[in-house]
Amino acid sequence: MGYADAKRSFETEKREDFSEIRNLCTKCGASRLNEELIKYGSYCMNCFDQYCKQAPSYFNDDIKDYSGDPKGWARRIIDRHAAGRHVSKIALQFANEALGTKYEP
Repeated sequence: MGYADAKRSFETEKREDFSEIRNLCTKCGASRLNEELIKYGSYCMNCFDQYCKQAPSYFNDDIKDYSGDPKGWARRIIDRHAAGRHVSKIALQFANEALGTKYEP
């Protein structure tokens, strides 16, 4: 097969109806149309719905509950920083200012 044949074959493949090509869902392995997989980030619609219903990992942290404390937001930021999690410098600065503690970057 020469260059011209390869080019012709490639151009024919490009003209195929992309929506008819099927692939597998990366989570459950179900065969789905590429159009659906592209729309839902390589998941089928069912797996994508399950993914969306999960709580984000930053809500599942073991940080103390400060409900009822008006400065609880600042205490949570300080706790996250003390636990070694990423906290932006400005958030840490504002939290320290709100609590009246010294800012340590």
